[in-house]
Amino acid sequence: MEPSLREGRLRKTGGNVMITPILRKFRRGIHRICRWYCILMLAGMLVIVGMQVLLRNLLGIPMPWAEESSVYMMISLAVFGSVFVLSERGHLYVECFIDRLPFRLRALLKALLLLVQAAFIALILFHSAGALEHAARVQAVSLGISMFLPSLSIPVAFALIFLETLFQFVDLLLHCFSKSARGAS
Repeated sequence: MEPSLREGRLRKTGGNVMITPILRKFRRGIHRICRWYCILMLAGMLVIVGMQVLLRNLLGIPMPWAEESSVYMMISLAVFGSVFVLSERGHLYVECFIDRLPFRLRALLKALLLLVQAAFIALILFHSAGALEHAARVQAVSLGISMFLPSLSIPVAFALIFLETLFQFVDLLLHCFSKSARGAS
């Protein structure tokens, strides 16, 4: 019996090789790190905003850095959350038409969509280098830190999204080859 694509085990099947256990562990490690990072960012945002509300309303002591830091944490949460959602295939897909197509055409369309997605992400990564150079010269108003650190979350997260897109492309190719090997025998 073939291993599932979600598990990605290494197995020789008629010349096809499934994803190795090391790569599977690496992929799961990325997902686990992104999940915990998002949990920490959300918890940090809740604590900071809660403290801001309590201190301002009860003691009359505002925290001028709370809003700015919460915004950076929310942006970081959104982009790293995208990595996790993409890995779980939890984003919106409208596949009612694609699922009715023959297997080869369906696989070709999915591969094409993954390649377009990878090209778009590569374009974002390319342009984020210039944005990081600019961010290194700018200082956050209330936090007093270089904007390089808050801005770094975007290219790092998009690099992980690119990596996940490549993993899904490899999964699709391996699935196609395993289907064609089973169909040929």
